[in-house]
Amino acid sequence: MAPTRNGDHYRLDRSPPSLETRTIDNAIHPFGGPKDIDTASSSLPTFDVSPAIQGHLKKRTFDEMRSFRFSISQSSSVTREKLGAFLDSVQGETDAWELLPNDKERYTWPEFFEFWWKTYGLEATRPLESDYKDLDQPLPNYFINSSHNTFLIGNQLASKVDQKAYKTVLRRGCRCIEIDVWNGDALSTTSQEDSRPSTPSKARLPFPKDEPIVTLGWISATPCGFREVCKVIGEYAFEVNDLPVIVSLEVHASVEQQNVMVRIMKEEWGEMLLDKAFEGIDPSFRLPTLRDMKRKIMIKVKKASTLHPGEEDSSRPPATYKPDIATALSDLGIYTFSTRFKSFEMPAAKEPGHIFPMVEHRFLALHATKPREIFSHNKHYFMRVFPNVTRLNNSNPDPSQFWRKGVQMVALNWQHLDEGLMINEAMFANEQGWVLKPNGYRSTDGGTETYIDAAPEGDLDLTVTIIAGQHIWVSDRESTYGENGKNLRPFVKCELHVELGSAHSKAATESDFELKTARTSTKTGHPEWDGGARLKFPKVSRVMEELSFIR
Repeated sequence: MAPTRNGDHYRLDRSPPSLETRTIDNAIHPFGGPKDIDTASSSLPTFDVSPAIQGHLKKRTFDEMRSFRFSISQSSSVTREKLGAFLDSVQGETDAWELLPNDKERYTWPEFFEFWWKTYGLEATRPLESDYKDLDQPLPNYFINSSHNTFLIGNQLASKVDQKAYKTVLRRGCRCIEIDVWNGDALSTTSQEDSRPSTPSKARLPFPKDEPIVTLGWISATPCGFREVCKVIGEYAFEVNDLPVIVSLEVHASVEQQNVMVRIMKEEWGEMLLDKAFEGIDPSFRLPTLRDMKRKIMIKVKKASTLHPGEEDSSRPPATYKPDIATALSDLGIYTFSTRFKSFEMPAAKEPGHIFPMVEHRFLALHATKPREIFSHNKHYFMRVFPNVTRLNNSNPDPSQFWRKGVQMVALNWQHLDEGLMINEAMFANEQGWVLKPNGYRSTDGGTETYIDAAPEGDLDLTVTIIAGQHIWVSDRESTYGENGKNLRPFVKCELHVELGSAHSKAATESDFELKTARTSTKTGHPEWDGGARLKFPKVSRVMEELSFIR
């Protein structure tokens, strides 16, 4: 469930798909062909909505509109004025009066339901229109849809590396992607003194031997070429929207190969690549707005060392010395550059474009001791959190716990749709990959030092009523438990993702916010709960609704 925006719903600009009249029993199987449709059994177009759900909607909307001072009128229809007032004042539809036909004065229940469903029933989040988004805030004032190990299409042990993965995530709205770059095959034997070991040579590699490659260091799968990845990014970066893309570079290549990387990026991305600061926006003093960065690809990379030739970095043992970042590549990290976190008092912590990357367990440990410092830092500067390396199956943490602490880039594994990625999809649904932080989280908001300071006063007292379900697909094949779909007795589980520290009960845990209905009494793919199954969550105080979710 995506967070609402003041309860408002926005109509889709695209036309909804055609909706056929049918009975629930003759619905189209979600993974099969259509069955015969019986249109004579009912005059009410169901549009794939079960009778139980329709009955609830009729009682709570249509019948209430027909009532006047608690007395049901004799008419079986409602006026255009009542329907328009309902859509406008109750549903928050801003264009209802424009869409209601002027020549139709009354609506029966089937007509009402058809108009409501076809016009507004397919989506409850705002459309992709820049008019609804504030683009004039500095970049750290937004949460950014981010990917981790973007190039992998499987787990971290035996996965395939594929440039097409970038096409997939960009089309799904990702705006911060990751590339791990290593030496190409031809230089792997000549640059070992200057770089980390390259991936073992492969016969007939599908990329130029003198160009860098993209892979995860310890997997044995065939890598793909850095140029091939850049081609895909250049083609699809702005296919879905024109808001900026951040390319997070993990560089394991030699300085020589890094210079090749710079040449490739300039060749493949042209004017899309941000290769110099905007006039009047000095990166030493401030960052651009989201509007400034439209149709730009930004590079996130470590800065080159400031040590002069012959000097030594005492913090880096000579035996483990790694090649520095090439100046040409470092220069591309203009408004976004990676800096290793040591303390919030370090000089780099005050540079506008710095990004502190942090693995999830280290971030949570730091937050346990420095919650105010983290929250205050993230109001003004970037932070990026990524999954623990122990998540070899590419599972994800709950990203909302990091957003509530102000982290802009919560990089997730996009290879499998798990709980964390579902919440991420809800957060960024129809937001073009950049979500404006709520009040209290932005650089212009004084007086807020923690989540509790930013969250509004009051309690969340939430009860979810489950009416019915429909079209639950089941397989006839026997499962590992000796059951098959014919024996299905469904139940519904709801999870409330909120800041646990704000619960009334000091003993509140995640399990307190995971509730489920009883199983249905009958075996069915169209379950109904007579009277509705009520799931009442514990009362929670000071909830930031924009950063809280139901799954």
